[in-house]
Amino acid sequence: MRLTRKYADVIDGVDLSDAHVGDRLDLSPHDAEVLIAEGWAERDTRQRTSHVRALAADKARRRRKQTSKKK
Repeated sequence: MRLTRKYADVIDGVDLSDAHVGDRLDLSPHDAEVLIAEGWAERDTRQRTSHVRALAADKARRRRKQTSKKK
């Protein structure tokens, strides 16, 4: 998620003391939802896409079994 506003270093228990507006943060789903609900952050679609690509790269490729042709 991306931080869009910062009015304090901590909001609802989420520590933002090292964060700046515009930073992309890797937070727990709960903490991210808190910031989004408060209007301090928005979902970062680029982060989600790269995560999906990383998962896809980690998966083994499936190979089709070749069937032998019977005469």
